[in-house]
Amino acid sequence: MGAIPAWQYASEVVTILIGLREFLPWIPSRPHKFKGYCAVDEIWNGTALNKVLSGDSIVARKEPKIVELFDSFLNHCKENDIQVILVFSPLYYKAMEFTKNKGEEMQLYHSFAEKYDIPLLDYSNDPLCYDTTYFCNANHLNKKGAELFSLKLANDIKEQNLYRRE
Repeated sequence: MGAIPAWQYASEVVTILIGLREFLPWIPSRPHKFKGYCAVDEIWNGTALNKVLSGDSIVARKEPKIVELFDSFLNHCKENDIQVILVFSPLYYKAMEFTKNKGEEMQLYHSFAEKYDIPLLDYSNDPLCYDTTYFCNANHLNKKGAELFSLKLANDIKEQNLYRRE
């Protein structure tokens, strides 16, 4: 296997076909993403959440290196007058309630917002969080939820005058 690195994908027919479609210009492909966004048009699947809820509480991990890198990133933005808005997007409420250290996690976001004097839009208690119609799983909004949330976020940024034009 070491001689041909791509050999590990030999059984991944779909991956190979997607790769060929991206590589060969004469095979038409539809864009999967638009400016980084890929709509997931799926309905709620609570299987993974039910498995988690049947066990002990969830503990949100904070990787010190990632926290340090994020702090460095925010510092760079401040030094270079780059506007940042922190957003905590909706999560399904049962997953949030089951997270043992959610207060500690939220405090980290609030401390960054305070340290760098940047706005934090917290949607952890938004009405969207309580309706599985808007989620494909506990952590991800589906297409319907993402579109509603995007509109709400844009309106909040506009109403709170958080966007500054250069």
